[in-house]
Amino acid sequence: MPSVFVSTFPLTGDTGPNSATYVPIPGLGTLDLSTASLSGGGVALINLYLGWGFSSESTGFTFYITIVDTATGYTVIESGQGGTIGLNGIINVSTVYNIPANSQPVLQASWKILGEHGLEIFPPTIFSFTAQVYPTIDVVVGE
Repeated sequence: MPSVFVSTFPLTGDTGPNSATYVPIPGLGTLDLSTASLSGGGVALINLYLGWGFSSESTGFTFYITIVDTATGYTVIESGQGGTIGLNGIINVSTVYNIPANSQPVLQASWKILGEHGLEIFPPTIFSFTAQVYPTIDVVVGE
């Protein structure tokens, strides 16, 4: 059975990235995976859902999302999307993280935008940051 870690945030007003440096996504906490039994390492299936993004004012930007294991500084994923006026679509990032043995992972989702600001996410939506963690199981064959 996997351990499941979740951070959610119901969006009640328009929001979007407005910094050229990574900042934590508002309303979402970290996912502290250190409570999972990870002495032999494991695998985390990670998903970040932010809802519908739309750009109505920007003439050009690149929007980035990153998920970092803050315990080690390891970047699990960095995803970028370029756009301009009229860009719209679902913002969802999924990845797999091979967790090292004897680690105490804590995952943080952050975003930034380069170029003109103008990407907005509108309610109603629920920001959702989840990880399903499967510990490595040692299997001895032939004993």
